Amino acid sequence: MNTLVLAATTLLLAGQTLAFKEFNRRFMANPASYYLFNVAYLLPVVLILALTGGSLESPALLTIVLGSLFGAVFVGATLSYMKAMETGPMSFASLFFSLGLLLPVLAGVLFWGESATALQLIGLLLLVVTLYLISGSSVSRTGSVDLRWALFTGAAFIGNGAVLTIMKEHQILLHGRQIREFLMIAFLVAAGLSGILLFVQKGRGESTRHMGRSVFLFIAAAAAVTTAFGNVLNLYLSTRISGVIQFPVVNGGVVLISSALSFILYRERIAVRGISGLVLGVAALVLVSLR
Repeated sequence: MNTLVLAATTLLLAGQTLAFKEFNRRFMANPASYYLFNVAYLLPVVLILALTGGSLESPALLTIVLGSLFGAVFVGATLSYMKAMETGPMSFASLFFSLGLLLPVLAGVLFWGESATALQLIGLLLLVVTLYLISGSSVSRTGSVDLRWALFTGAAFIGNGAVLTIMKEHQILLHGRQIREFLMIAFLVAAGLSGILLFVQKGRGESTRHMGRSVFLFIAAAAAVTTAFGNVLNLYLSTRISGVIQFPVVNGGVVLISSALSFILYRERIAVRGISGLVLGVAALVLVSLR
């Protein structure tokens, strides 16, 4: 049973990446487009989380504060992730977004009294090699690294690492309680903030008329379902299987599936050097996930 849930979680989160890519490819004309997309898919996520998993607790003040911080950072992290997919291969964007889990590992060593294992240290070294190989395969026609791609990818990496660190800090302080309440507040704040920013951008003359098509609603629904149930199943697995199995399989699987989809659906070709970096990056992801 847990094996099926693990496979379903991986497929759902890979589907989330695909939904983001499709939105970015079809509708990402300006910042207002992104904020409208956030409102359209995050509010259903909050509803799905509210209706699954049984009764809810009254959220503690810490849950409200950290959940709100998570939501605000999430908006910027996801925007950077989408722009990274726009300016470079989806496979690389997915890899570096997933490698954001390095930040809670480092935070654990520096602030929470955790120790890094030898395998995790090897994973960090592999990450350095990965950065070198992938940066060399992502160059512009002038022979230099594409600065926009580097900035968006770096921001996506830091942003995802930050939200994972905030979530872990919440779990430590509340001893694993109110995770669903935390996610509901986080996504509700992200939707609300996006709504405010949408209003601001529309006041500056940005249009979202091009998004009034049924395909947009389908993509938003796909993003909502994959985001909500991917997180619900991840929470379910966290209490039933070891993190040594869960995190490497889910994160590594998402990167591999995204890489295959980027080649099959979008014909994104990667040089041999980039493929080597991608393989090492997945290995680094697995090793860093191990305890």
